[in-house]
Amino acid sequence: MEESTDKLTIDCVKQYARIDSDDEDDILALMLEAARRYVNHEVGKCDESDERVKVLLLAIVSNMYDNRVLAVDKNQSVQYVANQMIMQLQFEYDKETHDDC
Repeated sequence: MEESTDKLTIDCVKQYARIDSDDEDDILALMLEAARRYVNHEVGKCDESDERVKVLLLAIVSNMYDNRVLAVDKNQSVQYVANQMIMQLQFEYDKETHDDC
């Protein structure tokens, strides 16, 4: 697969977040780029050919879109799942790096 076909699109994000209009495409694009940078920083890379990374990006963007306030909710289930996926990816990518040595 080519890298460009692996990348999430705004249309995919909108479908996941159940957004029908194009009014907030710029905001969603900004959030998607921020999510990519976050995953890259936390994991070491943002490999969108990995389905877990795509789901993680979708969850992060959806969470950013739905919770556009700087408050912490007692329901942290999305963050818990995201953190678990990040830890899995960090472990696997770290292992790949060490296996190449």
